[in-house]
Amino acid sequence: MMSRIRVSALLVMIMVSAAGLAYKSDPAYNKARRSGAQVQMKLCITNDMGVPIPNASVHVLMGMNFRERSYDIDGKSDTNGLFVVEGNTTGNEIIIEVTKDRYYKSSQKICFITMGREYEVKDGRWQPWGMSVPITLREIRAPVQLVVQKELYKIPTTNTLVGFDMALKDWVSPNGKGEHADFEVFLTWDGKPLYYTQHTQLDMLFPEKHAGYYVFDNIKGSRFGGPYMADTNSTFQTGFSCMSSFVNGEPRFSGVDIGQSLIVRSRCKVDNEGHLVSANYSTIKNITVEAGWTGEVMMMIRYYFNPTPNDTNLEPK
Repeated sequence: MMSRIRVSALLVMIMVSAAGLAYKSDPAYNKARRSGAQVQMKLCITNDMGVPIPNASVHVLMGMNFRERSYDIDGKSDTNGLFVVEGNTTGNEIIIEVTKDRYYKSSQKICFITMGREYEVKDGRWQPWGMSVPITLREIRAPVQLVVQKELYKIPTTNTLVGFDMALKDWVSPNGKGEHADFEVFLTWDGKPLYYTQHTQLDMLFPEKHAGYYVFDNIKGSRFGGPYMADTNSTFQTGFSCMSSFVNGEPRFSGVDIGQSLIVRSRCKVDNEGHLVSANYSTIKNITVEAGWTGEVMMMIRYYFNPTPNDTNLEPK
């Protein structure tokens, strides 16, 4: 966590510096940041298939330099799923929320200042004027009760395979109360703590025949951005790695991208000919590894596990 805080602080300093350069060199930008400029955005509201959704409720917070100066815009999408947002803003934030009965809420945050001069001001207008903002509203279909977990786990040992039971939310015996390994992890670590480690790596393995994972690209902005169902025809990979390190004081991380999920198949049972006859499916929303200060390495994992064999539904209730 401290590493992410340090990285975030560095990024903030860089962005503030970039914004400051634009502030000094561009009078129009300077004025817009101080008192605001006009903005126009066309919200294009559709479902997963790109079909326009009319009569969706739109709420927009138009940001000014201070929250008390900000104001709200409310309305409905038209028959083509469009809603035009127009108003004055200093560019620090525009928060968009779109809702409709029987759909998951979708939201986006747009900032005109986070990348310095990427956004320009011309004739008192933020550019690009009239830009399109795609927003996906996803239907609430058939949510089911899933095993949901978000937790930090101390990895019991290094250089040894350790199984994890997603149904019981614990390592398998003798390292925990788990009974079945939905996946195994193998930790390699140089023994150095946070900010000093140059190699902390967690390999996730799926030893069962037909078990593994594939990557799903989440739907941006949706409260439920993952898959409705597991795709049993996908090619399931058998190994995944995540790591963290600090090389010359610079942090390096890899794992599940924030815009992706791992769709996992486990607890596979086969017939006498080796054909898959039963399995459980789950969604891993996040998994990372990070060295601690006192000789331990932690795994952060967040997932939805369907405990019913052969039920591919991954929409949580």
